[in-house]
Amino acid sequence: MSYAETQDEIIRAQLRSRPTASPRVASGAGAVAATPGPRPAVDARAAAASHPVRPAVAPSFAADADADLAAAVAAARRLRFVSEVEQITAAAGVTVEQVRGRGKGRELVEVRRIVAAYLRRRGCSLPEIGRVLNRDHTSVLNLLRTPARVTGLSEELAS
Repeated sequence: MSYAETQDEIIRAQLRSRPTASPRVASGAGAVAATPGPRPAVDARAAAASHPVRPAVAPSFAADADADLAAAVAAARRLRFVSEVEQITAAAGVTVEQVRGRGKGRELVEVRRIVAAYLRRRGCSLPEIGRVLNRDHTSVLNLLRTPARVTGLSEELAS
């Protein structure tokens, strides 16, 4: 028996097992009892065409392994730059927590810009830089587009 024939039989069995619903009509003065009319014939192939039945597929272990590998690569990539980010922030006289925090002081924003420029030159994407800085990727894009401020910090720290 082919796959299509098996699916047709499943659909026919489901159509046969459906209970017929009779409409309820309120009783009382002027109420008319409704009788269910003849049930329209349904072609199994037409039902299959209008509502395709997707077979249940067991999850493949290869997809899980690929997802695990991708997550491990992403985690390793984030960890690869941790020491460099710590060196940049230490040279600027602030901590990584301050750079990742909510502070909006000019010095902190400048350090964030330098870190973002450094990571971008090393090939990180905007969302990856955003995860390092605890920011959205659009905030990172704005940091990279903003010209350097005169704060005593030079972009040489990022190179």
